[in-house]
Amino acid sequence: MKCFIFLSLAVITMFIALTAAEECAIMCTMIYAPICATDGITTRTFSNACTMAVYNCQNTATTFRQLRSGVCDVDVSDGEVPDAEAFDIVF
Repeated sequence: MKCFIFLSLAVITMFIALTAAEECAIMCTMIYAPICATDGITTRTFSNACTMAVYNCQNTATTFRQLRSGVCDVDVSDGEVPDAEAFDIVF
């Protein structure tokens, strides 16, 4: 009986863990629509809102929220953000 209870709890725990992992399996487009976001301490530029949502899902210790559209003036995680004119992007 004890073995049955233990196995039941193990199966339930694995099911919960797998369900939580699947929630973060979000597919984002590669459309570059940068957003500036903050977690209240640092700012960070994400390539779009979807990539921020995936980051928040995978990193539950901190939650970023969008401040505005566009790149951040200073991106703490990467240092200074260069001007968009510095890149030649061809579509």
